[in-house]
Amino acid sequence: MADVAPDEGFTLIEVVVCVALMVAACVAGLGVLPTLAHASQDDVLRDAATTIARTAIDRARAVSAYYPAGGYQPNHAYAFNPSSTYTAAAHVHRALCGASGSTTDVAMTVQLAYDATTDTVSATVHYPRSPCDPTTTATVSVNAQLTPSLLLPGTSITTAIGDPTQQ
Repeated sequence: MADVAPDEGFTLIEVVVCVALMVAACVAGLGVLPTLAHASQDDVLRDAATTIARTAIDRARAVSAYYPAGGYQPNHAYAFNPSSTYTAAAHVHRALCGASGSTTDVAMTVQLAYDATTDTVSATVHYPRSPCDPTTTATVSVNAQLTPSLLLPGTSITTAIGDPTQQ
């Protein structure tokens, strides 16, 4: 008696069912993408606001790096206003907002405050939670205690920078 080999492979119905399930999964996955991208835009704005606040603090530290011409001061009041406000912007993509332009500048309000008693500078950035809805805002704050100046005005600083090809 000859051995009969069992049929191998898939039937047409099995293939059609498998393809239908894969198409349904792909369509469901594509439906989630706009939500994920919108959430990502929100994170981009928060990160931009945090970077703007940190940059403001770094600039304040740079301003206070030297003693004033009159010599040592117990704080940095000679270099700062008690408070100031300005506007910064983050350049973001707005394709998901239905805007005709693909990018736009999103305005963010920066408030700097200096407390001479504690020698602390604060940067607070008010930013829109979403580039699609600038009316809903959030806030990021960064504070820093300033250190006493170690350099007199006119002090020259030299830094040796290595060969970039060797790093």
